[in-house]
Amino acid sequence: MGTMTIEAIWFTCFEQICFNKEVMKNMKRLRILYIADGRLNSFSSPHSFIDSKYILNGSIEFLCNNLQWVYWEQYPWVSLSDNFKPQRLVHLYLGWSLLHDLWTKRKELLPCLRWLDLSFSDRLMQIPNFTGMPNLEFLNLKRCWSLKKVHPSLGNCKKLNKLSLYRCKSLERFSCVNMESLEHLDLEGCLKLDKFPNFFGRMKLELEIKVEGTGIRELPSSI
Repeated sequence: MGTMTIEAIWFTCFEQICFNKEVMKNMKRLRILYIADGRLNSFSSPHSFIDSKYILNGSIEFLCNNLQWVYWEQYPWVSLSDNFKPQRLVHLYLGWSLLHDLWTKRKELLPCLRWLDLSFSDRLMQIPNFTGMPNLEFLNLKRCWSLKKVHPSLGNCKKLNKLSLYRCKSLERFSCVNMESLEHLDLEGCLKLDKFPNFFGRMKLELEIKVEGTGIRELPSSI
């Protein structure tokens, strides 16, 4: 009905989903959005699954800016809506998506964001400016095969704890990362990456680094 009382939407195992712009606008208290399908593993390709089962009418032109937790498996558009400015967002999962980038031609302020997972989004070509994400702790870009570079502003994320670029086979540029809180850095399978990123801050003793299957020839002497 799209009433003001709705705080959560939770979809699993559906055949068709349709969004109505006016209805979504009324959900001003929406805090949780979960869209997934438990039958995902029965398909060999996530995109064949989208074509055959995940049918969307219209578009998602409006998402509540009060959203704090978003889990959307196989997000079917190339970017998020320009109207979506979720400054209270803490958790964002858009794995197996058709994203090319998160936002087009704008920098978004996400001061509360701690968890960002875009894994298996094999059409993702660029990731956003991280300057507006000072509290980011977890970043998963696993198997984002079209990704060629990591935005240098990632070095501003002083609270980053885990970063995975596992098998980002097109990745060529990864200029810097902040080591102050980092405990896990996975670059395994980044075939085109030939230089270890510069790092800021004092490295933690428990830091785990994986570089198997990369083009990296030399590690910093401090490691």
